[in-house]
Amino acid sequence: MSTEIKIKQNVIDQALSKMKSSTNALHTSLPSAVGEDNVLTAVQKWKVLHQQYEKMLESYKTLLIQNEEASQQVVQSMIELDDQLGDYKVLK
Repeated sequence: MSTEIKIKQNVIDQALSKMKSSTNALHTSLPSAVGEDNVLTAVQKWKVLHQQYEKMLESYKTLLIQNEEASQQVVQSMIELDDQLGDYKVLK
C-alpha cells in the first residue's frame, strides 16, 4: 500500500485548461432578430423558449467556470496536504 497521494498535476492542469477554454468558447447568446414584429402565438412562444434557453446556457457556463475553479482549488489542496504529510513522515 502506497502512502503517497499520486497526483499527476500536469495531466490535471491540461484537462482543466481544456475545460476552461471550451467553456470560454461556449456561445450563450443566440440571434434574436427572428420574428421581431411578429405577433403570432407560435413565434411569441418561440421567443420565450429562446430567452429561457439563453438563460440556461449562461447558467451552465457559470457552473462550468465554478467547477473548474473548485477543481483547481481541490487539486492544490491535495498537493499541499501530500507535501505536509511527506514532511511529517520525514520528521518522524
